[in-house]
Amino acid sequence: MQPKSKVDRHSWRDDPPRARILIVDDHEMVRSGLAALLENRWDICGEAGDGFEAIEKVRKLKPDVVLLDLSMPVMSGTAALKAIRATSQQVKILVLSMHDSETVVKLAETIGADGFVSKRSNGEQLKEAIAALLS
Repeated sequence: MQPKSKVDRHSWRDDPPRARILIVDDHEMVRSGLAALLENRWDICGEAGDGFEAIEKVRKLKPDVVLLDLSMPVMSGTAALKAIRATSQQVKILVLSMHDSETVVKLAETIGADGFVSKRSNGEQLKEAIAALLS
């Protein structure tokens, strides 16, 4: 009889799946920077440069979290947020914006965002906001 092999407690089979994040911003450099900041902790499943592309990628990629800029050409983040929320109640939507007035925060909340982070925040604050959404 063969001895039973030991199972490494830290094998890939034991690790929980990493949350999948879609990054939506009209600036490629911002998307790349966010991906570099987050990729060691979460799976960056895709990027989109406008609201239409975001909606398409949410349907196709089924992310756990969407980081969504509000100010974008072609289709604004607010319009995209409404459409994404109508498509999926499960996806968590974290709005990123350089406009961080109370009015903008309330608008994001009213149209279905799960959270808001100012683009003036640091990387740790963004990570904490994502972790809070996922817990």
